[in-house]
Amino acid sequence: MQLIPSIDLPLHGSTACENNSYSQFIKRILAEDRIKRRYRKGMDLFRILRWKVIWFFFLILIDLSCLSLGWRPHIPIAPLGDRKHWVLVSCPTSKLEDFRKSTNQKFISHFEENSISYLVFSRSIWESMDKTNLPLKEETGNFGFKFFAENYNYQMNKSVFDLSDLRLGYKDNLLNQKYLSVITNAYRDKVTLHSIGNSHSGLPILALKITNDLSSRANQTGVKLSVLFSCALHANEVTTTDHCYDIIYTLLSNKELDPYLQNLDVWVIPISNPDGSSAFWNLSHLNGRKNLIQNNNKGVDLNRNFPFHWGKSGSEYSSDKSDSPYYRGKEEASEPETRSLMRFFSEQKVIASISYHAFANALLYPYSVEGYMNPQPDIAEQIGKKMVPMAKNAHPTKRFQLRKNIYPIDGVDQDYYFNQYGTLAYILESSHFNPEYSSIPMIMDAYRGVWTKLLEEISMGEKIIFKIQSETGSPIEAKVELNTHKYFHVEPRKSHPKTGIFYHHTIVRSKGIAVIEADGYEKKEIPFKSKSTWIPETIILQRTMAE
Repeated sequence: MQLIPSIDLPLHGSTACENNSYSQFIKRILAEDRIKRRYRKGMDLFRILRWKVIWFFFLILIDLSCLSLGWRPHIPIAPLGDRKHWVLVSCPTSKLEDFRKSTNQKFISHFEENSISYLVFSRSIWESMDKTNLPLKEETGNFGFKFFAENYNYQMNKSVFDLSDLRLGYKDNLLNQKYLSVITNAYRDKVTLHSIGNSHSGLPILALKITNDLSSRANQTGVKLSVLFSCALHANEVTTTDHCYDIIYTLLSNKELDPYLQNLDVWVIPISNPDGSSAFWNLSHLNGRKNLIQNNNKGVDLNRNFPFHWGKSGSEYSSDKSDSPYYRGKEEASEPETRSLMRFFSEQKVIASISYHAFANALLYPYSVEGYMNPQPDIAEQIGKKMVPMAKNAHPTKRFQLRKNIYPIDGVDQDYYFNQYGTLAYILESSHFNPEYSSIPMIMDAYRGVWTKLLEEISMGEKIIFKIQSETGSPIEAKVELNTHKYFHVEPRKSHPKTGIFYHHTIVRSKGIAVIEADGYEKKEIPFKSKSTWIPETIILQRTMAE
C-alpha cells in the first residue's frame, strides 16, 4: 500500500476559483510524488551498479598504465648461481634415474662431469623436500656457470643442427664456436664468419656477418655500410649473449627484415670477452666481468679501457685498483680485446651499434661521460627516443627508459665509437641478470623491437651520403663539416679511407652547406640535401697546385 500525503480538503460550498486552486494543488502533489519515486528507483539501481562501474573504470586505468609503461611479465630477479634462490646438488650419475622418479624431476638443470650429475633446485623446493636416504650433497663452493646452466650437455652433444637450437640454452665459448660455424655452413648465401682478433690467452673473438647477396660486395648503389651488435663484453652477463643470438635467429628466419640487409652488413659478436667467458663458465660464476684471470692477473674491466676520457671521471666505478671489479687497466687500450674492437671500427664503416649489458633496464646513448655536450641536433638521443617505446619491458619493477648513464664512468666503448667515428652507439641494459633459461624467450621478445627499430631508422631514414674521391677515382679520407650540425669536442667526422664514403644520419629532411677538406687537396664547399635513398653523391677533390 502506497502512503498518500495528507492534505487539507476544502469546505463544501467553496467558490469556483477555490476549486480550481484545489485541482492545481493536487496535481502538484502527485507530480512531486512521481519524481520522488523515480529518484528512489534510480538510487536503488545505482547501489546495484556502482561497484560494477568502479571496477569498469579501474580496468580502464590498468589498461592505460600498461600502454604507457609496457606490460611486465612476472620474471623474478633470481640469477642462477645466487644461493639465496638456488641450490646446487651433486648426485652419482648411476643413482640419477632413481632420483628422478622419487622427485618427479623438480630440478631445473642437469650437468654431468666425471660420473657425477649436478642438479639445480629452487631453494624453496629443496628445503621442503624429504631428503632422507637420497644420495644427495649440497655443493656450497664456487662453481663455474656450466654447473647451473640448463641443457649444456645436451647442446654440446647434439649432432644435427636446426636454427631453433639457438634457443636451447645459455652458451659458452665452445657452444658459441659450434653454433657460429654450423650457421655459416647452413646459410652460405647470407653469412660469413670472421675473427676480429684474439684475447689475452689467444682465444678468437668471433664475429658473424649477415648480409644479402654475398656474391656482390655492395648493392646496386655501391654503398654497403655496417651495423654492429656486440654482447658479453662483461662475460658474466650471459643473458646478453642470447640477445646477440636472438638477432642472428631473427635475421635468418624473418624474411621481412631482408630489405635492411640490402644496404647493411650486420655484424654480431656474441662473446666479446672470451677469456672472461672461460673463467665464468669453468672457474666460478662470480668471475667473468673482467677479462684474463690466470697467473695472478686479476683482469681488466674492458668497458673502462677504451681511450676516451680514460681514468678522468674520479668515479668509484672506474678504478686504478686491480682488485676492483671496475679496474680500468694500467693504461688506456691496454687490453688486446679493446684493441681488436678499435681496429674493427677503423676498418669498417660502422654507422650504428648496440652493446648489450645487464641489468639496469635502460637504453644508454652517448655521451655517457658527465660534462660532455652532445652535438646539436642530438641525433643519438632522437633516435633513442624512437627505439625505447618499441620495448615491451620485462623488468618486474623498473621502467625501460632512455638515459645518458647509470652512474659516472669513463673509458666506455660507446663514447669512443661515437667520438671517433660518429657511430650512433648505444648500450642496451637488459632487464635480467642470468635468470633460469625458461625466462629468456620472454626477455628476447620484450626487447627485439629496439634493435629492429634501429635497423629501420638507419635503413629507411633521412641521411647524407658522399663518395669522396680524387680525379683518378681513388677514395679520399676527408674531413667533412656540415653547417647544419654543431660539435663541441672536436669530433672528427671523416669519410672512410678505403671507400671514400661519408655517412651522416638526420632525423628530418635537411639541407645546407658541406665543407670538405683533405691534406693535399683543395678545400671544397658544396650544397647538400638529405635523402632516404642510399645513392651517394660523388664529390671529386682536386689536388692543390704546387707552389
